Amino acid sequence: MAAAENLRFRLEAPPSARRRAFKPDSPAGSRGGMRIPMAFASPLQLSVAGSLMFSAGGLYGWSAVIPAIQSAFHSSAEQAGMVFSFAIVAFSASVFAVPRTGGRLAGMRGGGFIGAAGALFLAISVYSTSYPMFLAAFGVGFGAASGGIYIVALDVAGRARTPWLMVPVMIAAFGLGGAVFGPLMRLLVEAGAGLASLAAIAAPLLLASVVALGAGGAATAEIEELGDAAAGGFAGNRLRIALVWLIFCLGSMAGLMVLGLASSIVETKGAPVLLSSAILTGIAIGNTAGRLAVGALVRLVLPRSIIAVATAIIAIGIVIAWQSPNPMLVGGGLVVIAAGYGLVASGIPTLTGAMFGAERLGRVFSVVFSAWGVAGLTAPWLAGRLFDRQGDYGWAFLLAMSATVSALLLSLAFAKQLAGSRDFR
Repeated sequence: MAAAENLRFRLEAPPSARRRAFKPDSPAGSRGGMRIPMAFASPLQLSVAGSLMFSAGGLYGWSAVIPAIQSAFHSSAEQAGMVFSFAIVAFSASVFAVPRTGGRLAGMRGGGFIGAAGALFLAISVYSTSYPMFLAAFGVGFGAASGGIYIVALDVAGRARTPWLMVPVMIAAFGLGGAVFGPLMRLLVEAGAGLASLAAIAAPLLLASVVALGAGGAATAEIEELGDAAAGGFAGNRLRIALVWLIFCLGSMAGLMVLGLASSIVETKGAPVLLSSAILTGIAIGNTAGRLAVGALVRLVLPRSIIAVATAIIAIGIVIAWQSPNPMLVGGGLVVIAAGYGLVASGIPTLTGAMFGAERLGRVFSVVFSAWGVAGLTAPWLAGRLFDRQGDYGWAFLLAMSATVSALLLSLAFAKQLAGSRDFR
């Protein structure tokens, strides 16, 4: 029962107590735990990891270059959506694989190598001469590099002295990249830069990678490991992991559809380029704000409650975007969806960390994160296909609403299941 009590502490204790549990001076054995060595990330490493995440977040600005892709390769909306779908799958595969390389791609040095590879793939994307070549370079290559950076930086944040704060902040840095690079690339594309607009991501990514290679190691200290929930998590908590996985998958679909096709969605409603760029900025800011908000919300509410709130917000945004004929209102709905998605994107790893501990966050979350890959493969591609067949995004919004409502109901059932479980009484 010690593992169950420790897991209950992570999920049910007041936020102030949960924060104290991550401090290095917590008394060992106070909740049946033991002291283990852990390398704390330095402020320099956190800053560099955030810079890598910011550049990798350019993936979220993808929809800004859709006109350039269609112009260069005469591709359809379905093919454009497929690029983002491939990127999400490669991203997810990398998130799963990097923590299992035996430490060869771990830490700042690993992040530096992965970032440099990502910059190279972006350069290849700029000079692609065919759609398949671009799909491989950007969709697979940069998508995988972005995922590798994501999990490395998340692990660095999990090793901060305040992981309850730094994990959402690090995830928000990824969304902030989309807020900056998406509108910037859209304006560059409109100015005639075409695929060369991707250099806006490649240059800062390469610079951050070079700095990461020289960022050095972390100081080692002892912290308390709160029980054995993580060690036995896959054996003893498979149902809970499966529920979190499914909620993450369904709750991410609407947000990923918006991130992958936002420019196309608003421009089919008659939005001019400047309004489209402004909406892309709003979407990225909403996404980032949602991610940052988790760091504040976790001080006030239980981690599992955040997901239900997030999916409810997404549902409201879908209704606004789906039913509004005005492109500005459609954009407003997409911003609301992005904000709710940001809450999901930070809330799920926060919940995972609460269940399994910051010291195992990277490895355990890499399994849960595969749900995001499934959603990323399905949502943008299927939405683009439905648009090509129907001429609008009505059916795509219906799909997004169905997935979101399912995620909302499952999150409520999950919260009830945790509250009613014998392990948590």
